[in-house]
Amino acid sequence: MSRRALSTLAAGLALAAALASPGQPSQLASDAKCLKPRTALVKAIKSGLRAKARGKLRKARAVKARPLTGFAPRGFKKGTYFVSAKMLGFGIATWAADRPAYNTGGGLIISVGRVARRVSTLGVDIPRSTLEAWGLTTHTRGYAASRRCVRK
Repeated sequence: MSRRALSTLAAGLALAAALASPGQPSQLASDAKCLKPRTALVKAIKSGLRAKARGKLRKARAVKARPLTGFAPRGFKKGTYFVSAKMLGFGIATWAADRPAYNTGGGLIISVGRVARRVSTLGVDIPRSTLEAWGLTTHTRGYAASRRCVRK
């Protein structure tokens, strides 16, 4: 085999290995499509903001993630969306919403991450250990991608 053929084969194998390996969640979701969340969902998130954060929500973006499995509530097993928004004076807050919440504003919306849990009342009574058991953390696929969408 020629050097060129060997280098092409090596590059192809390296690419295949990279695509097959799990990698970091943010790498897997890097090609996720940035969505503008529906008005009803943004209104639902705004209604769950604490007094100190009201009127501070700016540019919200969402990413459709894989449905959660295992012990997660039924709503998240049908579809999970991560919604991130700039919160003036706080940073970027991220929530997880099930498909009904994404479509209508009525459904499960849970604050994920430090900023969202500080500015919002949505789902903050659920212990982080429970969220982890459901597979809903800052490392869940889609979390980092939705935050990147806000930064664009």
